[in-house]
Amino acid sequence: MSQIEVDKIIPQSGTSTQLGESGDTITIPAGATITNNGTANGFGSADTEKVKVSANDTTAGFLNGKLVAGTNISLTEGTDGNIISYDASGNPVAVATGSAGQVLTSAGAGAPPTFADASGGAYEKLVTTTISGNTSTVTFNSTYITSTYRDYRIIISDCHHTTGGGAYPEMQISADNGSSFFTASNYRYAMRAFKSDGTTNNQASNGTGEIRFSADAISGNESEEKSSFIIDMFDPLSTASYFTMAITGMFYATNGNLVCGMYGGGSYRASVSSAINCVKLFMNTGDWNHGTFTLYGRKI
Repeated sequence: MSQIEVDKIIPQSGTSTQLGESGDTITIPAGATITNNGTANGFGSADTEKVKVSANDTTAGFLNGKLVAGTNISLTEGTDGNIISYDASGNPVAVATGSAGQVLTSAGAGAPPTFADASGGAYEKLVTTTISGNTSTVTFNSTYITSTYRDYRIIISDCHHTTGGGAYPEMQISADNGSSFFTASNYRYAMRAFKSDGTTNNQASNGTGEIRFSADAISGNESEEKSSFIIDMFDPLSTASYFTMAITGMFYATNGNLVCGMYGGGSYRASVSSAINCVKLFMNTGDWNHGTFTLYGRKI
C-alpha cells in the first residue's frame, strides 16, 4: 500500500477536489479528528436533525411538532388508569390501576400511594331518581342494595304529590328484588310530628301492610308546600335480625297552616332469614309529581 505525506491538498484546477471513486471506502482511523471550519454537505439526510419519541414512533420529526401536535406518536408504554408518583429515591414510578370504587391511599412519606377500598363510616352516593311528572312508585333494588354496604340512607328532597293535604308517603320492602313486596300485617311504625302551633301529633301501628310516614298529612295542596325526608335503613341484608329503619323529616301541613318536623321509625317483623334487597316508596293515595330521591350506602 502506497502512502502520500503532504501538509495540504488543493484542487489542481477549479475549486473542487475529489477523494476516491464511487464504491470506494474512505476510512478515518480511531483517534483521528476532522475539524470543519466551513460548510459540510451531504452528511446524512434532513431526518438526522429530527427525533422519534418512542420505539413505536415510525416517523422522525422536529421536537416542537412532536410536543405540540403529537404527530406520528403512538405511546403504549403506560397503562390506562395508572398515575405517576416517586419512590423513596425520587425516581418516577407508576401507581398500578385500582379497582372500580377504590380510592387513592397514602403510604406515608418515602413511598408511592396505592389504590385501596374506601374505609368505612362515610356514606357513598349510589343513585338518584328525579321526579318531574306523575310517578306512582320509586324503587331501589339489588342493583344498589348489595353486600358492599351494610347500612343505607335515602334522602327525599323537595317532594310533592298529586293529592295534596291528607296523603302520606309509605314504604314496603322485598326480599326477591321487587318481584313481590311484603304486604301482610307484619309492619310496625311509630311517628311523631312537632307543629309550629305548639301542638304534637302521634301515629303508630302494631300490624299493617306497610310503613306509613303518617305523623300528620304530608304537604298541602299548593305546589310550593313540599316535603323532605331522611330514611336510614340498618343492615337490611341481615338474616339475623328483623328489618328496621328510622326517619326524620320536615314538611308543610295542609295549605301551609302548619310547619311540622317529624321523626319516627318502622320495622318488618317476619322471617329473619329474609335479606331485604329492594324498597318501594309510594303515596297512600295519588302519585309523586315532584322530588329527588337519592340512595347512599355506608360500609363498616
